[in-house]
Parts: sequence; structure tokens; C-alpha cells
Amino acid sequence: MEWKAEGRTIRDVLMQGLPVIWDGRECIQFLKQHDYNWRQMEWIGWFFDFAARQLLIETLGGSEGPRFGRTRMDYKRDFVWDFKAHPIKSTGRDEAILNDCEAVNSCIENKGGIGFVIAVGVAVYDITGEFKRWHDSLKGGTSAYERESFTRCQVAEEKNQVQPDRLRNALPKE
Repeated sequence: MEWKAEGRTIRDVLMQGLPVIWDGRECIQFLKQHDYNWRQMEWIGWFFDFAARQLLIETLGGSEGPRFGRTRMDYKRDFVWDFKAHPIKSTGRDEAILNDCEAVNSCIENKGGIGFVIAVGVAVYDITGEFKRWHDSLKGGTSAYERESFTRCQVAEEKNQVQPDRLRNALPKE
């Protein structure tokens, strides 16, 4: 299969199989059920990585992607794919960090390329702190990483819901 066709197939399976709205509590409970990074504040990315890979393997076959150094790519069928979730910020900046340059370059060199599937959507932020309190309670308290981050004045914005709306536009139309 040609890479664009595989990309379109992946996009279509994910658009049909993933929830339209990613509720933070439901996604974290899903990750906890599978014991996969459910304690992390960046649950959106971990949810997309895990749920997309699981759905694609069940539907299309394939496997977890190859590892390059400390970085594992998310999925491999005929081609290597990496999944990223990108909540749109109110600042108007629409940039997404993809992956470790060395790992990406190694993947291109050793596997002939890499494709990125990026779920872009509007985030609903936890203004009251209620979602963060729920998440902290579930995981047994605030993590050392969060406490350390707070002392450096790098307060993260906790999101309690995301609605991806641009996965379908990740690939060029035929």
C-alpha cells in the first residue's frame, strides 16, 4: 500500500472509531484500566497514542512502532506513524511539537520515512481546579514533577475535555 493510501485508511479508521469528544475523566479511567500513563497531566496525548494504536491494531493489524534510542514510534503497518494530540490554544499560535529530531531522522534513515497523525481540537480548560483535584485524588496526590514545576512557576493548564476536529485534514485530498 502506498503511504498516502495508508494514511487515509488510518485517518478514516480513527475518525470512525475514536470518541468525538475526549472527556478527561473517561479518558483517564480508560488509561487507568489499561495501566498506561494515567497519572500524567498530559492525558490527551497519552490517550490518543494508546487508543489510536489499539484501535488500528484491532482493525488493520500492524504493531507498535519501532524504537529509536529512547523514543518509540506509535504504530507501524506498512509505514511508520507517530500520533500527536494538539489542543488549540487561545493565543492563536497553532504549533505542535512532534518528536525527538534524532529519533525522527533515524526513522527516516532506517525505515524510509515517518508519517504524523495529528489530532487537533479545541480544549476546555479546568478553570475551577475541580478536574485537577479529581485527577490528583485518583492518583493519590500531586506528583513530585508537578510540585517541582510549580516551584519553578511553570504552572500547567489542566484540560478536562478535548474535541478533535481536524484529524480528517491531516492528509492531502486525492
